Amino acid sequence: MGLIAFMLSECRLLTGGRGKETADLGRLALRLAPAGSLARLSWVAVLEGTAVAGHPREALSLAPPLEQLEPGLEALGVMLGRAIVRTLVDDLDGARSDLAAIEGPLVHSGPGPLTGPVLFHRAAVEFRAGAWDDALAYAHLGTSLAADTDDMLALGFHDTVLGSIYALRGEWGSAEEHVAAAVRRAQVSEARAHRIYASLASARLTLARGDPDGVLSALAPIVEMANEDGVREHGVVPWRDLYADALIRLGRLDEAEAVISELERHANERDLGSAHAAAARVRGGLEAARARPTDAREAFEAGLSRAGSLGMPFLEACLALDLGAFLRRSGARREAGLRLEAAADLFRRLRADPFVERCERELGATGRRRASRGTAHLALTSQEFAVARLVARGLSNREVAAELVVSVKTVEYHLSNLYSKLGLTSRSQLVARLARDDGQIGVAGPKLSAPGGSRTAT
Repeated sequence: MGLIAFMLSECRLLTGGRGKETADLGRLALRLAPAGSLARLSWVAVLEGTAVAGHPREALSLAPPLEQLEPGLEALGVMLGRAIVRTLVDDLDGARSDLAAIEGPLVHSGPGPLTGPVLFHRAAVEFRAGAWDDALAYAHLGTSLAADTDDMLALGFHDTVLGSIYALRGEWGSAEEHVAAAVRRAQVSEARAHRIYASLASARLTLARGDPDGVLSALAPIVEMANEDGVREHGVVPWRDLYADALIRLGRLDEAEAVISELERHANERDLGSAHAAAARVRGGLEAARARPTDAREAFEAGLSRAGSLGMPFLEACLALDLGAFLRRSGARREAGLRLEAAADLFRRLRADPFVERCERELGATGRRRASRGTAHLALTSQEFAVARLVARGLSNREVAAELVVSVKTVEYHLSNLYSKLGLTSRSQLVARLARDDGQIGVAGPKLSAPGGSRTAT
């Protein structure tokens, strides 16, 4: 079997959910491939395949120390595979570190076989970490590259990230466009992964619209594959909490119990914090629906405690919202107001407007008024702030792109976002606004690598 055939086979097996076979083929490729061969990238297949087969912790232990490897393709393959597995076990900082280390060589060498996967996985990591503007930038950059190379597989994956974020932000037109594109590609693709992630993006769109029947319908293809490689793993496909929540809202409590019990079992087996927190959220909702307030509160608070240490603000905000709503219905209005305000602040940072509105409705029912949003609502991401500073110094978009080692399209994307946040329409207005409010406009979120480039200074 030739090199290209090897790598195509690995890809087909992985996107088909056959984790063990993917890992086995990757090991064979590594045994046969000479040093410097593209097949040394098969570490990605070995590590990700092992994780998808249900052994993510074992996959991490398989990754050899980088100092034992020759610099080049093999080391890059190990870092990418390790980054993917770290994402699946909630080590988002470790995944970012690996992906950032890969981005440097990619910038200097130009697009290659790793560029598309790195962009997609970086977008996926930033989505989970709540750095949604960064996730959008990586996904848009990946879409542009995939369109240039006619990479339909990558286009489908990027559409699921874009559709999910736009949906959770209530940007309905953009969300529908990308979710529909992902669904169309899934219908003609041989890759099972396309169908799974398109279904998940569709479910997030219906979730944001408050449509539990729509959530169940969107997740139906995933439910049919519930016991297959990858779909079993919450770290790979986080769907069971969405499904259980929809069942609870429709009053189908016994069905929800079965789904939640399976998620709790999985969380314990994998020792996975995000699965524990997600299971606790829907367990709290189920116990509340069963009129068991003590059990409901205990579950919500346990989940919120878990979520606070994960660095996943959307999950944390959903738990705070559900706990606040439960407390309001239990008559604990003052405590409910505090939880709901905390949830609203987290959702506002994410610009998750449909969920901010839900918090506001619950707060209104407590009789509590929101304090003024102030400049916190206008906080810029580190990339947006860096772009703003350079533009204010008189640099052109092309010069800013060169300074930050990103594309001109990425600069234009960040400019459009910050103009929208600050209510501006021109560069001259931006210069005047920065001069007037210097030191008052905050920088939201962590300081991350710019898409495709080095770390930005703020």
